[in-house]
Amino acid sequence: MSNPSTSSALKPKLTFELMIEHLEEKQVKFNHTSKEEARIILENSNYFYKITAFRKNFEKNNKT
Repeated sequence: MSNPSTSSALKPKLTFELMIEHLEEKQVKFNHTSKEEARIILENSNYFYKITAFRKNFEKNNKT
């Protein structure tokens, strides 16, 4: 049986353009914001680097 918490860590990183395509595949409509504006928002509102900066403050859980 696969562990949902570990399987999500194996998802590939998407470019901003691929994120927009993925959202469209999930039936997200760009009525209020254009795709270009959405890409800019994704680029500028990305917390990945802010969050990963804190990862060294916590012990790694090595349970499998």
